[in-house]
Amino acid sequence: MAEATHEKVLALFKKSDALLQGHFKLTSGKHSEWYFEKIRLIEKPASLDKIVDLLVDKIRRESSDFDYVVSPAYGAIAIGILAALKLGKRFAFTQRVEEKMAFRRPAYTSRPRRKYGRGLSPSDLIPFSHHVALPCTMGYDINLERLLVDKEEFLDRALAGDWIVVFEHDPDVPAARLKRDDNGHVSVREPVSL
Repeated sequence: MAEATHEKVLALFKKSDALLQGHFKLTSGKHSEWYFEKIRLIEKPASLDKIVDLLVDKIRRESSDFDYVVSPAYGAIAIGILAALKLGKRFAFTQRVEEKMAFRRPAYTSRPRRKYGRGLSPSDLIPFSHHVALPCTMGYDINLERLLVDKEEFLDRALAGDWIVVFEHDPDVPAARLKRDDNGHVSVREPVSL
């Protein structure tokens, strides 16, 4: 996103009292001085609409063809639904199930779940497909030892269950099945269209 767009987004979050400063422990276990309280945007739909317009503009400029807009529950559902509506795409979300993020579609009855297999979103643990490999981490990860233990456990379970892994922030590979090579390195085996 261009600097001017960043400033617009920050201004809209501030105007909506949705940019909080303090000490926050995030659901990923990380700590941050700042927190974007997305649920507060719902209280100010005009700001939400402007932020989603900026997001949709970026998606149209930078993303290849896709079928679904996927967002995490609950605070980002409004963002995801509005983006899907403006883009003319289907909507799905991820939700915590037994302390893990799992892929959900709003209506399971119209399509059987088994068509897609078992899916899971590692959220910020592996936000992009190129973060799959160990020991690849994000630049702002604080507790690297714990992160690598969690990531290795997640990868082992995803490989054993042949899960579809949803990369919430990846515009190029939104979901994929994984593989481990003879040297033990994990990578994308096959991208999956949602």
